[in-house]
Amino acid sequence: MLGSEQLGRLRGQYAAALARIGRRITDVTLAEPLRALAERINPDAWVTEDDVRQGLQGAPAVQEELARHVGYRRRRRRRSRPADAQPGQPAPDAPSEADSELETEGEEEEEGEAE
Repeated sequence: MLGSEQLGRLRGQYAAALARIGRRITDVTLAEPLRALAERINPDAWVTEDDVRQGLQGAPAVQEELARHVGYRRRRRRRSRPADAQPGQPAPDAPSEADSELETEGEEEEEGEAE
């Protein structure tokens, strides 16, 4: 009933769902029900043909529900950092907070002089 490609894809989706739950959900009381929900898309837990049929029919709804809690995609970074940049440091072309404050103060002074 399931081909090896489809079985592999379903296993991958199940593994990805568990990984997202583990990575994004820190509240154990929420994580456990989400893991139980994800178990419904685990093709290795489907024993009978009826289990397979129900699992395949219910998979889209389960994935939608999981997506509401843990999302589907990774978010892209807005800027890339040079390989030698330290974590927490702004990218070289990004203005620092001090630069932003100086620009704002300069603008305020210019507005005051124009009056």
